[in-house]
Amino acid sequence: MINTRPEADALPTVDDKHPFRSLNAAVIDANSSFADAYQTEPVPHGELAATTDHELAAL
Repeated sequence: MINTRPEADALPTVDDKHPFRSLNAAVIDANSSFADAYQTEPVPHGELAATTDHELAAL
């Protein structure tokens, strides 16, 4: 766990040679795909999304 600014500053730079350089982009892409699949209709402003099977069945 990184707890201080000096510890963070001592981390290696993530550049084109870093083995995990594109990991964050891949995670964002996967999460966006999951979110798109679940969100088929926009939730009206001020309303909570249904979160249980029972609530979803009532829609």
